[in-house]
Amino acid sequence: MSSDNSKPAEGSQPATGLGAYREVMRTPGAWPIAIASLVARMPNAMAGVALVLFLHEETGSFAWAGLVTGAMVLGMGGTGPLLARLIDRRGARVVLLSGGLLAAAALVAIFALGRAGAGPGVLAALAVVAGGAMPPIGSVARRRWGGLVPAERLPTAYAVEAILLEIIFIAGPALAGLLAGVFDAGDALLVAAAIGAVGSVWISTLVGGIGGPGDADADGPERHWAGALRFPLVRLLLATGLLMGASIGAMEIAMPAFGADHGNAALGGPYGAAMGIGSLLCGAIYGARSAFFGSPGRALITLTILQGLTVLPMLAIDGTAAMFPAALLAGSFWAPMNTVRSRLIQARVDRANAIEAFTWDGLAETAGASISIAAVGPLVASQGWRAAVVVACAIPFLGALVAFLGRASTAAPPA
Repeated sequence: MSSDNSKPAEGSQPATGLGAYREVMRTPGAWPIAIASLVARMPNAMAGVALVLFLHEETGSFAWAGLVTGAMVLGMGGTGPLLARLIDRRGARVVLLSGGLLAAAALVAIFALGRAGAGPGVLAALAVVAGGAMPPIGSVARRRWGGLVPAERLPTAYAVEAILLEIIFIAGPALAGLLAGVFDAGDALLVAAAIGAVGSVWISTLVGGIGGPGDADADGPERHWAGALRFPLVRLLLATGLLMGASIGAMEIAMPAFGADHGNAALGGPYGAAMGIGSLLCGAIYGARSAFFGSPGRALITLTILQGLTVLPMLAIDGTAAMFPAALLAGSFWAPMNTVRSRLIQARVDRANAIEAFTWDGLAETAGASISIAAVGPLVASQGWRAAVVVACAIPFLGALVAFLGRASTAAPPA
């Protein structure tokens, strides 16, 4: 089993509510890994906005800016599982350090060559390098939490991780936009590179012993060419993650489309932030009261259904002010879903493949969102913003059906 944490004291009862968070964060090493992983991942959320602003400033074209930024995302998706497998095989420290520094150097090169008038082809190639070198820090952090806290604290620890992720993707774009507005778009790109370099060096000092032959289970399965994908649970999470991401992607189109229908497409930004805040708040509540939803396998089905139901009220909204609480509700089960998925991987995938499994899980959500945004955009253009909301509401029910049909893999014996 991938969890290498200690058992609770006999007769002790796990704390709930805020006490659960206090116990997790009092664990030796908890604060350093939380803060270091937040810093190291901040460029992931900053770089996209910073690149778009910088390249538009330099070229005057959003088309080229989108092309180069898309190349960076393509690089991230193409190498994420490979870097994760390398960590599982060779260890985390070297991969995190070298990958983080290479990604930072590529962002600096984009700045320098962009200012020098380099063509979009050169900048896109550098963007692929920047994205492809960004190591799976979130996966390593989740694996580290599994070794820090005892098993009964893992729901809360993974809730902390989900909350950090929401903070990153709320604060990162806002910080990039602020730096670009107050100083310069190029400065935003350089700050993102500097934060990434510092974070990579820092977190690489905290993850010694994770990954590599010494971290594999002594009685675990032999290495397999399919890596983490050999586990039915990982394949199930890949399928449901694509659907979860597709629902989120549809919402990312629906919000600016609603704003445009009501006079200002820029309202999509605040509405998106409201969804992130709803996710953060409910993720914190779930981490304190996870037992309410039962076993992780049952919670996966229940939360997926609730994800669809919470989108429904948006269909009745027709005012800009009323959309804010509706958006808050619509995002409320994203972080709890990520927490449950992390718990399943930690419990059911052996340590030799855990980081790759975490990475496939995150990649599935990102890929689902990207595909959905591309597919739903034309639908909204012809049918209006409510069409995207219908898609965002319907897809989770399909995800719940897939999770129900694959429920045997969530209850399988530990690896």
